Amino acid sequence: MQICKPSPDFAGGPALTSDDFVVLLAQLGPVRAGRVAVAVSGGRDSMALLLLADIWAHRHNKGLIALTIDHGLRPDSRREAMQVADWCCARRIAHRILPVQGDWRPGQIQARAREKRYQALAAFCEPHAIDTVFVAHHAQDQAETMIMRDRRPGQGIRGRAGMSAVQPMGPIRILRPLLGVARARLEAVLARQGQSWIEDPGNSDSRFERARLRRQAVTGPDRKERARRYAQRRALDDSVTDLLAASAVLTPWGSVHLDITPFQAAAEAVRIEALGRCLMAVSHHSYAPKRAKRLAALAVLGTRPLTLGNCLLVPAAQGVRVIQEPLRHGVDPIRSPARSEKMTLWRGKWRIDAPADALLKPLGQGAARRWVSGLASRKAALKPLWQELASLPAIWRDGAVCHAPVLDPLERAGLGYHACAGQSDPGGQSGETGLRLQLLAGPGLYPAPFLPEPRLDGSPCAIVNTA
Repeated sequence: MQICKPSPDFAGGPALTSDDFVVLLAQLGPVRAGRVAVAVSGGRDSMALLLLADIWAHRHNKGLIALTIDHGLRPDSRREAMQVADWCCARRIAHRILPVQGDWRPGQIQARAREKRYQALAAFCEPHAIDTVFVAHHAQDQAETMIMRDRRPGQGIRGRAGMSAVQPMGPIRILRPLLGVARARLEAVLARQGQSWIEDPGNSDSRFERARLRRQAVTGPDRKERARRYAQRRALDDSVTDLLAASAVLTPWGSVHLDITPFQAAAEAVRIEALGRCLMAVSHHSYAPKRAKRLAALAVLGTRPLTLGNCLLVPAAQGVRVIQEPLRHGVDPIRSPARSEKMTLWRGKWRIDAPADALLKPLGQGAARRWVSGLASRKAALKPLWQELASLPAIWRDGAVCHAPVLDPLERAGLGYHACAGQSDPGGQSGETGLRLQLLAGPGLYPAPFLPEPRLDGSPCAIVNTA
């Protein structure tokens, strides 16, 4: 573990001030929750972000916690996490280490680690009523991202614009307030406050593309080109939001119904992104499938069933239904925690508060078929497909379904799921079983079904001097 200490006479440029940081955050929309988190690896950039966020939190009466992910990828990873804990303790900042496990075989290690990292952040924040996580990507990171994406074929408007300053990810938002800030200004923050940091050996590991770019000192698109790409992405996002508002409905059981007529009338680039949002909303994946796969799916959408991004795209009356793909080997039964106040997460999208020691299993094909076939024929156009319901959670007793809470509000509302869509608690609560079910907002939906991301009036790369 290599700990670096800032030079007292550091002359790399003016430090980013706490007032600058307030301006940066204001451009990303309001932070409404009373508590926020900062992802802190212990490196130069995340430590500078932590110091700035701590000042901001005290000014705005917000709680703040630093979260350090321990992937276990390096022998020193635990020592590094403990070092961050010591630094936080010295500054009286709350801190938590989140260990993660994954498939760390050679090949795409960084991508898999990133996915696991964000999953761990969301899993911690959601039950702790934290909906915003700050991460420390800065101007150099953004330039490198644009270069890497420019080198890959098939990148669309969104990909070529680099990282988003605001990225919905399940129950949380990832905020990148430093995308327009030069690294030297962050190091100056540490020098001003006498804060050391941990040097990540991966930054100089030539096995990784980003490290190779840094050694080549490639600058990436200039300021004007970055602003142009941001403007294109904002325009695309607006068009995608308008299309989804006109063609998509989120059901209380977590699928999406697409009206194919207005959907197919939109421009290809808009449909590609809209389909990605729908897949993310249903699957709860942090990222959409590759653009080329979405483009291929659009060519046959509505003509035959498809599988993409762990979702089924099934032709149906007047459109297409996007359904979470059933697990090939089913879902193992889950015993709810002995303490009933603990929540159980089902397939990453259903939060279940069940009676202590309840047996949770999928509703199953048989029960789903019977329930759908029993609906009144006059509701045929609104009937869910049995595939949409078969994998939903239910309480089982003595080998049979005891209760399936997601069906309750549909029966009470006469299957009027358009009226139910977007409710914070579509599953309701059963007085008989005490089972409460909540469908979490998926990554494709921000902050509620198919609402747009905050409109940024200025380019994040134009807010703070990047010299």
